[in-house]
Formats: sequence, C-alpha cells, structure tokens
Amino acid sequence: MSGRWRAAIANGLYAPVDVRVGTWLRLGLGLLLAYAYWPDERQRYNGLLGRSEWRYDLFEEFFLHPGYMALMLVGIVAFIVGWRTRWVGLSLVALLLPHGFLTHGLQSRQILVFSLACVSLLPSRPLWRLWGQSADEQDKPVGPVWPLRLLQAQLTVIYAVNALYKTTPQFLSGRVLAELSRLPNFLVDLTSGFWRLGAWSVPVAWLAMATVVMEYALAVGFWWRRTLVFSVVLGVVFHLALKFVMRIHMLDLVTMFLYFGFLVPALINESNERK
Repeated sequence: MSGRWRAAIANGLYAPVDVRVGTWLRLGLGLLLAYAYWPDERQRYNGLLGRSEWRYDLFEEFFLHPGYMALMLVGIVAFIVGWRTRWVGLSLVALLLPHGFLTHGLQSRQILVFSLACVSLLPSRPLWRLWGQSADEQDKPVGPVWPLRLLQAQLTVIYAVNALYKTTPQFLSGRVLAELSRLPNFLVDLTSGFWRLGAWSVPVAWLAMATVVMEYALAVGFWWRRTLVFSVVLGVVFHLALKFVMRIHMLDLVTMFLYFGFLVPALINESNERK
C-alpha cells in the first residue's frame, strides 16, 4: 500500500473531530433513545435467544420490570446531560441490549444500541459547559474521528444490504411486494399489480425498481459533499412515502437520525471555513 493511501486512511480514521459534532449527536440520540425506550406495556420477549420458560421469566420479571426501565431512563437522561458520557454511554449499551430482543422495534433498537456505542466514544461537552466558554476552547477538536466513521458506515450498510437483498427478479418484477401487501402492516393493497393513487395506477414493478434504485443511491450518496443535500432530501422523501404504504414502527425515524452523522460534521466544517 502506497504512502498516499496510508495517509488517506489514517486521516479518515484518526483525524481530530470537532467536539461540537459529538455534542450535537449526543443530544439528538439521547432524545431519540428516550422516545424509543419509553415504557411500553405491549413489549414482550420475542424468543430469539431461545424459548425456554426461564428466559421468558427473566425478561418479564427483570428486564421489563419497572425498576429496570426506570434505571434505563435515568441513564438516558445522564447521557443527554453529558455526565461522564463515555462511561454512562457504554454502560447504557449493556442496559439497553436486552431490549433488542423484544416484540416491537427489533431492528430499530439494534441500530440505536450500535449508534449509542459510537456516539459515546466521540468527544463531547456536557450541557453545563456549553455556555461561558471561549470560542477557541469551544471549537477545539479533542478526539479521533473513527467512531463517527462507524456511525456513518452503519447507514451505508443498512441501505446497501436492503438493496442487495431486493435485487432479484422476483422482487424487481413486483411479485414479492404484491404478496407482502397481504400482511397487516401494509396500508395499501398491491395484489392487483398496481398501486392505486386516485385516478392513477402505478405498476408495482415500477415501485419495486424505484425502491431498489433509491436504496443504492442512498447507500453511497451521503459520502460526497456535492450529493449530501440531495441524498438527505431523497431519503426524507423515500421514508415519508413509505409511511403511506406500510407501518414499520420507528425504523424510518431511526434511520433518518443517522443522516445527522453526515450533516452535522458538514455544517460545522462549513461554519469553520467561513471564519
């Protein structure tokens, strides 16, 4: 490997990251965690770790106990405030991990836990130090960028895996979507081969192909500055359109949070360049 490539990789992983990036991501993620992990009486153990009776009892009597739920919320508040962020954040990862095996929001919670681990490793300032600091101290980078790269890579993996999984003749023909529309979480009936929009009839095959193309575009578009804004707009439109087709719990909201992993650094870099 040439010295040029080594330097590029080192810069991409170990370059200093602005402390404001970690601070804003921590605040946004913390609020999303509070929403996602608010106690929900419908949640039950989903059996993915095994169906022994003691596992159901463990979740019902311990992980879903009001005391355990309260401890999680206290940890989330401490994370938002910024008290010992790394220690609290990584401890919170362990606390939240069992809740990735509940009946609702499985994928969303797994994404959130990984995001929490990444953001916990980023440098950030506690809330009580956001004011009264000099501009030089406020803007000083104090940590490496590689946890941010992991957060960004997660978004690429989500879209790329979904796009690759759907790149089959069966899905692109629309047959898979038509069959899936029979499920109760779908809000439209596609079994006729068309999506009825008033006087318009959109072939399901067009819908399937558009979905795959957009997911491939979103898998790579966030990494280039010139396509970042377009990718954000495309992603928001894509997920809002899905709201009219199917219910997917909070996966769309969690995925769109990852956009800030690209947007926040870009906005801060632009702010620094104007100084």
